[in-house]
Amino acid sequence: MKLGLRFKLLLMLGIVILIGNSIMFGYSSYTMKKSTETQLKNFVLTSFKTGMEILEEKNPGEWRIVQGKLFKGEQPMNDNLAFIDNLVPRLGNENIRITISQGETKVSSNIMSNGVPDVGGEVSPEIWKELNKTGTPVADYEKIADERYYTVTDLLRSYDKTIIGLISFAVPTADTDKTISAFNSNLLLITLCLAGLLLVAAFFFTNQLIRMLSKVGLLTNKVAEGDLTSEPVVVRSQDEIGLMADSINRMILNLRSLIGKVDQASSQVNLSSNQLAISASEAKAVTGEIAESLSMLASTSDSQVRSAEEGSVAVAELAEGIQGVAAAASAVYQESLAMTEHAEDGIISV
Repeated sequence: MKLGLRFKLLLMLGIVILIGNSIMFGYSSYTMKKSTETQLKNFVLTSFKTGMEILEEKNPGEWRIVQGKLFKGEQPMNDNLAFIDNLVPRLGNENIRITISQGETKVSSNIMSNGVPDVGGEVSPEIWKELNKTGTPVADYEKIADERYYTVTDLLRSYDKTIIGLISFAVPTADTDKTISAFNSNLLLITLCLAGLLLVAAFFFTNQLIRMLSKVGLLTNKVAEGDLTSEPVVVRSQDEIGLMADSINRMILNLRSLIGKVDQASSQVNLSSNQLAISASEAKAVTGEIAESLSMLASTSDSQVRSAEEGSVAVAELAEGIQGVAAAASAVYQESLAMTEHAEDGIISV
């Protein structure tokens, strides 16, 4: 299937717009999520430090095990929900959840599971292992009682540094997750609207581009068919298409000028050909006259040749006659000499 240029351009621009908007949506969503989670983490860490300071201030003394129960100074911790409920308001946020464990077993917590405090269960094995490995507070996401929390957990040590339990401060991520979800929904709506506007703009841009190219293409087709009478195409843009249109317009003007010069030269050649034909006719007539004169001259020459031949015969005959006369004269002369000698002899004898 042959695809038109308009469809190809729209497809290309559509893909670019969708990819660009997807990247923008992904980056914005990721940035928002990281920023919100960072704020949550900082809040939980700050609450943990503040809570531990308040705990130490209100309940001075060491963490210890007395008759199988966990104490902070003189304050028992096992199932002591009132202690936690009094501590939370001092941290300035009712969403803070505190869990205290004796060993790996939870003994006090304001996290509710099915309407009762989440106690008696085991702490996360991964967190317990990480705390025993590093000995420093661990901050991470944790699912507790089917709800997701961000927690900061630290070890509880007795006076002799023996690990006797854990304490964790947690904040549910539900509100944060809702904020991120609402942001993503709004961002998606904005992204789709922006993509729609860009696609509409791309459609109009493509139509404008195709219209200009069609004008140029129509003009070039007429030129290819030998029609140079079309008006120059008007493209007001200063981009490559405008430059191409200007070049084609100049080419047409140059072709018109060239064809005009060729037509003028052809007229001059035609005039010169006519003059040459007249001169050739005149030369032909003169040549005929010359040929006729030469024919007459040839006839005259033949007559003169025949006369010359006859004259030559007569001269030859005359020469023979002269030779005969000369011979006769010579004989007379010899006889005259002989007679003279005889005469002289006769005189001498006398």
